[in-house]
Amino acid sequence: MVKKIVIPILIIVLISTSNTFGADIIYRLTHGDQYALVLATVEDVNENYIKVNVDKTLQGKKIEKVIKIFNDKDNFYWYKPKKGDYLVASIDRYKSNYKLKWGVFKVSSLDYKTLNIVESSLSSKDNVMFNFYINSGCRINNFYLEDGKVFIKDKNQKKIEIYPEFSKDIHINNNETLSIEKAYEDKGYNFLVIGIVILSFIVLLYSNRKKFYDR
Repeated sequence: MVKKIVIPILIIVLISTSNTFGADIIYRLTHGDQYALVLATVEDVNENYIKVNVDKTLQGKKIEKVIKIFNDKDNFYWYKPKKGDYLVASIDRYKSNYKLKWGVFKVSSLDYKTLNIVESSLSSKDNVMFNFYINSGCRINNFYLEDGKVFIKDKNQKKIEIYPEFSKDIHINNNETLSIEKAYEDKGYNFLVIGIVILSFIVLLYSNRKKFYDR
């Protein structure tokens, strides 16, 4: 009886854990899970926010020309923006301003069709997908993975490989990539520990209940 209860719970815990730290940020970035995705130039930086001049709203709701993007302990900048940097920012509405959602990404120019991401907290694979998504005007997001490669399909359903084939000009800050991967590993580990504690408590509770009825 204990096994019948414990095994399903353990499966649920493991699935929810893997979903959490494998949390598909690239899917969220490329499928509109934010108020807006903007292409902008950094005007000012302080410890609470960055002030940017918005060149283009790539996806989402139309954004004002000059905005402040606030950060907090949960959503913080994975690279340190500097005045004059070009960046793409995933943002949510925050009071009369905006707050960071899925990250800020330093880019090479304000031309969305040709820009490259030059500093990113994404994995190399996700970085290529996000770069491709931006270059397409945020229209192409039908990516799929096969044998460690990333493909899209054209209008004739022909497979086009975009990773690693198209990734030569896209540069990644490897230290930042390691940082975000470590953060998600830690978050996943915490969920696993919580799951084990809950599971142990259920087993203990059931055992004590069984002893009570066996007396």
